This record gives sequence, structure tokens and C-alpha cells, in this order.
Amino acid sequence: MHKLTKTFLSALLLLFMVTQALAQRAINDSDRVTLHGNVHPLARTEFDRGSADPNMAMDNIIMSLSVRPSAQAALVQLLKDQQDPKSPSYHKWLTPQQFAAHFGPTDQDITDVTNWLKSHGFRVNSVANGRLSITFSGRVQQVEQAFQTNIRQYQVNGKMHHANATDPTIPRAFTGLVNGLVSLNDFPKHRNSNAHQLPPLFNNGTGTGTHFLAPGDFAAIYNVTPLYTAGIDGTGQNIAIVGRTNININDVRAFRSFFSLPPKDPVIFVNGPDPGDLGGNEETEALLDVEWSGAVAKNANIEFVVSASTSTTDGVDLSASFIVNNNLAHVMSTSFGLCEAALGATGNMFWNSLWSQAASQGITSFVASGDSGAAGCDGSGSLSATGGPAVSGLSSTPFNVAVGGTEFNDGAGTFWADGNNPDQSSALGYIPEVVWNESGTTATGSGLFASGGGVSTQYTKPAFQIAPGVPADGQRDVPDVSLTSALHDGYMVIQGNTPTALGLQVVGGTSAASPSFAGIMALVVQKTGSAQGNANNSFYFMASNQAAGGIAVFHDTTSGDNSVPGVAGFAATAGYDLSTGLGSVDAANLVNFWNNNAADFSIAAAPASQSVTQGGTTGNYTITLGTINGFAGTANLSVTGLPAGATPAFGSASVAVSGSTTLSIVTAPTTPVGAYTLTITAASGTLTHSTTVSLVVNPTPDFTLSVAPGSQTINAGDSTSFTASIGVIGSYAGTVTLSVSGVPAGATPTFAPGNSVVAPGSVTLSLATTTSLAPGSYPLTITATDGTLTHSAGVTLVVNQPVPPPADFTLSVFPASQTVQAGQNSGYGISVAPVNGFMGVVVLSVSGLPANSTGTIAPSSIATSGTTNLTVNTNLNTAPGMYTLTITATSGNLVHTGTVTLNVTPPPPPDFTVTADPSPVTIKRGTSGGTTLSGSGSNGFTGTISFALGPLPTLVTANVPGSIKVPPPPSTSALNLTVDKKAKSGTYTINVICTSGAISHTVPVTLIIP
Repeated sequence: MHKLTKTFLSALLLLFMVTQALAQRAINDSDRVTLHGNVHPLARTEFDRGSADPNMAMDNIIMSLSVRPSAQAALVQLLKDQQDPKSPSYHKWLTPQQFAAHFGPTDQDITDVTNWLKSHGFRVNSVANGRLSITFSGRVQQVEQAFQTNIRQYQVNGKMHHANATDPTIPRAFTGLVNGLVSLNDFPKHRNSNAHQLPPLFNNGTGTGTHFLAPGDFAAIYNVTPLYTAGIDGTGQNIAIVGRTNININDVRAFRSFFSLPPKDPVIFVNGPDPGDLGGNEETEALLDVEWSGAVAKNANIEFVVSASTSTTDGVDLSASFIVNNNLAHVMSTSFGLCEAALGATGNMFWNSLWSQAASQGITSFVASGDSGAAGCDGSGSLSATGGPAVSGLSSTPFNVAVGGTEFNDGAGTFWADGNNPDQSSALGYIPEVVWNESGTTATGSGLFASGGGVSTQYTKPAFQIAPGVPADGQRDVPDVSLTSALHDGYMVIQGNTPTALGLQVVGGTSAASPSFAGIMALVVQKTGSAQGNANNSFYFMASNQAAGGIAVFHDTTSGDNSVPGVAGFAATAGYDLSTGLGSVDAANLVNFWNNNAADFSIAAAPASQSVTQGGTTGNYTITLGTINGFAGTANLSVTGLPAGATPAFGSASVAVSGSTTLSIVTAPTTPVGAYTLTITAASGTLTHSTTVSLVVNPTPDFTLSVAPGSQTINAGDSTSFTASIGVIGSYAGTVTLSVSGVPAGATPTFAPGNSVVAPGSVTLSLATTTSLAPGSYPLTITATDGTLTHSAGVTLVVNQPVPPPADFTLSVFPASQTVQAGQNSGYGISVAPVNGFMGVVVLSVSGLPANSTGTIAPSSIATSGTTNLTVNTNLNTAPGMYTLTITATSGNLVHTGTVTLNVTPPPPPDFTVTADPSPVTIKRGTSGGTTLSGSGSNGFTGTISFALGPLPTLVTANVPGSIKVPPPPSTSALNLTVDKKAKSGTYTINVICTSGAISHTVPVTLIIP
């Protein structure tokens, strides 16, 4: 490591000596402060399953410590100076021990905290070399007692977890020293990768359309091959990988052999207990990171750090801390993430401190931006986001490089060879890229699989984040850079290799992009011969330089977005955007032009576009100038491309670099409507840089009036109408009031539905005239007004002499409907009345009668006026139904019709009746008598009627009448009765039962015996 400059080192040593001399602090354990914002979002009441086992082990709890307050400003200055070529501290990197000595807590601070932990029964495992964290272990009951919180169990998505239910507390004496506890739960960080078993044809040519990424493909697409040719292949460089599971090293060997990479085993560091090979997706993640960092920097030393996760601490936290505090490599990659909200206050401080320490040591920390698009708090496998817009707190600090994802847009064009090379590659060169988005918002996607990106809620805009397209939001934006991450053309890894199975899988996600970019960075370090620390300082400078016409380092992604179901994301734009950052890279240009350390400046303007109205609103832009490599001076600003009539005004036309000013554009009422590209140029000496913005000039808000038709012709006494339509110009929105002038006497105007209309819209102007209105042509003016805005339109009303109405007559038919049973008759009344002096004979006729019916109008004509009748006769064969009868009245050329309804119902069924004559019958005892039975039919009855007798009175006998036919002959039959002389006197009823088929009637005959 380089040494600090003497002056700076002396100042820090003096500061260190003073702080080391501080006395032991007095700790009152009952005087507490609450560490707010440290409850995991999933530790919710609805998931609560009760208290955790008080004896459950809680191992490797990380206590985050703060940089000494008195050294905060010095650390900020050092990080700036280490990136300034003009500073004596340029690239003078610290060791962890130097960092601890100059910025970490004092020996007494560490003693105070560790003694306090031990007093509560904890075992202190280690103090980080940089002194920004202490790792300790204990049990649930000790944690609850020492930090005054509750550890409870939670069941989330079918899995049991535990976490603190309330924010922990610490003694007030530790304020400013102890940030808090990084984690008291076992909710894991997200792996930012997605794997699938590879089909047999893994890297076909253009014939099948199926392509997957081999290391040789990556080298061809991102132009790494020229670096290999020049001997820049990672030789002598170390890349550290963060892991939480061990791996089978045979998989790495098989990967390197299959893809023709030089044999080179990774070095595995097991930090604490070995978690073993957890297999599954955990192992896939680890192998992806190890295999692909070494695939890009194919001769680099890959140092894989494995830490077992515990009941309180994710192995990711432990491994990352191990790498930084042991200064393992100049480049490292972390493929895990957790959103800022889920990390909590202390978690965010831990990662911010760790990455700032790494930057001071010259470590470039690459972190995957996430695989949930703009919804960083939701897992990528969720169907829809519920946590809102968010970014990963591991990737959002100002001291790491956040790596997003792109997707190859290889649908059109030839980008792949028909077959594979010996190293399994087939890519022909660079392939255009769009934002990686394979989420449910796309036609073929699902879940939330998309490039992580958005706005941090934790950090303000870092000084380096200046480039065309960077939002003027005042906040840290992620990602910074991107590489391909889609399963569409996923990265190939080998997992589960056996003598009989290669174990190929295809993997996507920003977890693939981050270690691959770390591989590219190792080539930068090899070429420059120096660690680079926070590489964002160079990335954004190169992007600004490229926008000003410099070397094309970045492939700008301008299509797609990272929206996912449930959260609207960010669209790709020219320059920087919140879905892919600065874009992907041309590795050869990145590496070869990294050492361009000439003093320079950058220019950026925001927003990228402004909309104004003619002669109305002012378009304002913020112009920011950034220092590159220690540039100092002022720049003169100018703008070109303005439309006619537009006037520019800079807040200050001469601006100190590292400063900003405003550009205001005022348009004239005559400025042409349209979109204009403005070029803003900053010149300082021989240096000139430009950036472009868009100015959209919209028309002055107004409305239009049109009236149709342009002319109407009527006879005096008639009415007519015009339609007045209101349109909008620009952003006009308002209510227009209409009026009409020039209306002649004898005409009455009416607006409907009223004389006010909300634009856009229309109203109807109706004009009713009287017969006294003089014939002529009348010009009318319709005027529309809204405040000071007024528009008029002219129309013409042409009035002709009134024409006497022709003689005519009216026809009415009543009632409107009649119901008749088939076989019956019905009737309607018909009335004719004269109109306008009609005199004539009206002849009437009827149509629409049902079959088997007749209609008779009598009389069939009416002279001038009068009434007649329509009789409709039906018979038993008239079909039941509803019939519309049309009565037509004709007199010369005059014809009128009227309609009525005839409802024909079915006729009654055939039946018969039988009568007895005489009845009653009087027969004396000892004699005989009788009555005659007569039959008749109705409704078309024909048939034979048979008779039977009901019970007879005692001592009365009778003959059964013979049957009769209806219609006759015969149609009568005799019923003879004989009364015995001993029969009792009285009046009796004799029932005669009459039957014909299914029809039966009973006829009572009354017998009187005197």
C-alpha cells in the first residue's frame, strides 16, 4: 500500500493521539436512547407466532460503530483527494489498520463497548481491523436484557423466522459511537440471480434463435478480446467474491475446461464455521460469481470468501466485512441485496461505512442493483410488487458501483454465427441492448424480473454523479453501469458436474453483471498498475467526455424500462437513466483510456426537456459544471439552436467550474410552435464541452370556433339550426360563452343545452321564425368569449315567402287493439278529418288480415269527413296470434295509413248439450210416463251421445235411453219411467249421464210422484 503524505499523516496522527487520551466514559445502563428504524418490515403483528426461545443462540451479531466525529470531515477530504490527480494523496490508499488509526473509534472506545458487552454475558468474537464493527455472540435472553427489545417468532410465506419486535436501545453514553446492531433477525438478503437448467442445445446459431452466453461471447460483445491480445487478462490481480455457501471446486474446474479458459482454481476463505455446500440456488449464485469473475479476468486470482449465516446475521455481511477488513483485493463483487427500508437505519449505516472504508483502501466495490426492477423491497419471484418504489441499500451508497442489467435486442440482424467456436462462443460482436425487463409487464415475462434502479431515500447526490441525463433530484441515483442480465441470452454456469453430466445451467440477473464487471475492473487495475477505489469518479467523467465527443466507452441504452407489476419504473433515455445507469461498456476503450488524467471539466443540464407556451411560461434549466482531475477555473456559457423570437438568459454567463447556474428561455407570441434541440456550450481556454436539451414550444392556450352549416334556407314560419363547435389550442381549458347577433325581428334564437360550453364541445343554435318574417338573406354573427379571448363566425339565414300548407286530411283508427276468439267477430272505428280546407272523397281499405278471416269497411269511403266501421269476421280455422292491420286512406295523391292490433285467441273446444223435456215429470203411482232427451252440438261438435242413469228412487224403474247422433238424425231419445203403486210420494232427481268420447255431462230430470 502507498503511504499517506507526510503533512496529512502528521495531522491525522496528532488527532489520533488526542482522541486516544480520552478517559473511560461513565456508562449509566439505565439512561438509554432508542435506536429508531431498526425493526424489519416483515416483523409484523399478523405474522407473529410468539416469543423466541430465550436460550436460542444469537451468534455473530454485528455492532456497527461510527467514524470518530472529529475525523468525519478528514475522511471526506481524503476520499476526495485520493481521486484528485493534483493532490499529494492521489491514489495513496490506506490499510485497514491505518483507517482504524485515523478514523475509527479509539482504543478506549473499543474497550468501553467490549467491556459493556461482556458485562451482559456476551462473548466478543472480534473487532474489525478498521474498527467500524464489533462481532459478538450470546443468547436471546441476553439480547433482550442488554438492548431492551423483544425477540419474537414470525411465520412469513410458510417459513418461520425470528426478529426483534421493537427498536433496541443502548446506553446514552454510547451516542455518537455506536450506530446500532446491523441485524437481529434471520430474514436473508436477496440473491440477484435466476437460474434454469440448460436445454441440450445451449448456444445455437441463428438457425434456432436460442443463444446463451459463453465467456468468448462476452469478450466479443463487450470488446474484451483486444485486451487479451495485448496481454491484459487479469494476471497478478485479485478479485474478492462475497459468499455465504461453499462450493464444489470441481464445478469451477469443469467450467474453465469446457470454455477453454486457463486452469486456475479459486482461493476459498472460510470465515468462521464452514456452512458447507448449501446446494440449489445458493450454490448457483456462488458458482456464477466465481466462474464469471474469473471468466472475464481469466488469469486473475479469484478469492471466494464464505461465511455461514447465523440466527442474527447474514453471511453476506460477514463476508463483505472480512474482505474489506483484510484488504483481500483491489476489486470485489457482491451479488446480494436488500432494500434500504428492510436494512433499517443501522444496516444502511453499516454498508455506507464499509464501502467508504473500502474506497479509502483503494477497493472498487461492485454491487448488483437488484432483480426486482423499480420495486427493490420485493423479491423478484413475486407476482406483483407491494413495497412501492425502492432500491437496494447495499448498492445505493455513494462509495460503491451499482451494476444494473441490460438485455440483448438481437431480434433483427445477424449477431451470432451458425455454429460454435471451440470455446463454445458464437457471438460476432456487439449486440444492441435495451433495458433488461422479463417481468410480468412484458408479453413473455413473469414476476418482477427486471433491472434494479431508482432513487435512494438515504443519500444525497454524490459529487461524482454528473453526466448527461442524470436527474436533478438531489438524491443518489442507481444503477451506475450495466451489463447483460437477461435469461433471454443468459450466462452459462456449470453446477453439479459429474463424469456423466456436464451440469450446464443458464443464469440471469444483475448477479451475473456485477462479477463480470468486477472482471473488467481487474483489467483496468492491471493496465494502470494501480487500485482505483470508487470507480464512479472515472465512469461519470468518461460518460461526460463521451457526450462531448470523446472516446465512446459506454453503450447507451435508450429503449425499455424497469417497470414491474405493481410499480411504475423508469424509462431508458439518452445518457444516464434510472434503469441502466450510464449503460454497458466497450471494455477495450474503458481500459485503454482509463489513465486520461488531464485536468478537465464536465457539463450537464437538467431537466432534459422543458415545455413552454408562445409568449407565456419561461423554460428554466440548471447548468452544472463538474471538476475532472482537479480542474480549476471558470467557463463561459452560450446556447445555440433557439427558435425565432426566443430570448436566452443565463443566471451567470461565466461560471466557476464545480458550480451551477440557470438558463432561462423566454419565447415571444410569434415564436414558431415546435420541438427544438438547444446546444449549451461551456468554454474555458482551449477546453469546450457541450450538452443538449430539448425546448418544446406549445401554442398559446386558446380556443377555436366553427359553425356549420354556413347557410340555412327556410320558409317564414319554419325553424332551423346551426352547430357551433369549440376546439382547443395548446393547453387551453375553459368555459366559452356564446351569443348571436343580426337576428331579424320575427326570429327567436335558442342555444341548447345552453349558451356556455366547456371546451372542447359544441352547442346547437336553433332559430324559430314567424310567418310575418319578411323574406330575405340575414347575416348572423356567432361570438364565443372567455375572458379576453373572443372569436366570431358568420352564417347566413335565408328566409323565403311562406308557402300555404296543402289541403290534407287526418286518419284515426280506434281502438288501438281488439281481442277476438276464433269464430267470433270484432270491429274498429275509422275517422277522417279535413286539414287546411280539404274537400274530397277518402277511399278506405284494410290489409294484414289473418287467413280465414274477412274485413269489411262499411261504408268504404268518406266524403271530406266522417266515421265508418271496420268489421273483422273470423272462423274456427283462423289461427290464433297477434296481427297488425293496416288501414289505408286514399284521396288522389294523398295517402295516410293507420295501424291497429288484432289479437285472435283460440276457439272453445267442440261440445254438446242435452235437454230433457218435460222436466219435471209428474207420474202417479202405479202408472208410467217419461221425458224426451234432445241433443245439440256447439263449436263444430259431431258424434254419438250415449246415456246412462244414476240411482233411481225406490220402486221406480226406467229404461236406459238409446244413443243419439249429433247432428241428426236422430237427435232425440226417450226416457220412460214406471212408478210402482207402493212408491212414496215426493220429488226426486234422476241424473242422466250423457257421454261422447271424453266429453261427459249430467242432465238432472225431476220426478214428481203425487
